[in-house]
Amino acid sequence: MKEKLLALWKKIKSNMDRSVLIFFCILFALMALIYMNEINSTPPQIEEITPQPLPQLLPSANYDKIMSFMAAQATQNLELEKDDLYAIIGKFNMFDVKTVKDAETLEKEANEKMKTVRTAFAEGRYQEAKQLVNEVLTVVPSHLEANSLRQQIAEKLNPKPEPTPTPPPAVPEGAGALGQQF
Repeated sequence: MKEKLLALWKKIKSNMDRSVLIFFCILFALMALIYMNEINSTPPQIEEITPQPLPQLLPSANYDKIMSFMAAQATQNLELEKDDLYAIIGKFNMFDVKTVKDAETLEKEANEKMKTVRTAFAEGRYQEAKQLVNEVLTVVPSHLEANSLRQQIAEKLNPKPEPTPTPPPAVPEGAGALGQQF
């Protein structure tokens, strides 16, 4: 049996050019069959999907708070540097229990400080309230209530003056409709 395989191998080796040609012809025929199968097959029918309205835009009860926070961020920059914000976000590891506990502790401290801010704001001490709000935002930059209150404090400290209407230009006596004398 071994001699027969050895003899077959010698024949294949001596006729290598023909063996390679036969191998490539078989590959070409296989590719042609696959191509013809793809061409002749009909594509599957896809059902038409009808659009349906969504029950709620966001699955969050805090949608209005989030949108007001985003509007405040778009109109007014934080007093913190952007690099500091990115560093805070980059250092936060949600998989580390200690980091999460530290973040929760900072959040609790910020909420306690917000009570003082609300009191100062209600009593009209806007400068003190502004300083405390900035301290809260330094610790927790994404605090929604602090951002909202900071905007209210800025409006109280820098009220926008109402524009006075300008009178229309006076037409000199004896002037025509276009301001020309006749």
